[in-house]
Amino acid sequence: MDAAALLNSGRFLLAHEAWEDLWREEREPLRRRRLQGLAQLAAALIKASEGTRGGATTLFARARDNLVAAGSGADPWDVERIVAEMGAWLDAPASARVHLK
Repeated sequence: MDAAALLNSGRFLLAHEAWEDLWREEREPLRRRRLQGLAQLAAALIKASEGTRGGATTLFARARDNLVAAGSGADPWDVERIVAEMGAWLDAPASARVHLK
């Protein structure tokens, strides 16, 4: 199962680890930054699921900064939509959901 599917199924730790492994191996700077942002997104969702709003908010902000800076590139993830969904979570965490296609 790929990292996006893991995240979408609520397996945030496994998604984080999968993206972190890819991030460590990647050499292309923008894709590396994008993968770091996705790993941070998964880590933020771990914190959110644990009820640690402060940690989740900090990690979401870092993920957003890395994803916006890197853009979508050739990867299949819609960075603008992901960032918008992260913003919705920050505004109303109980009702928002971050989902990758």
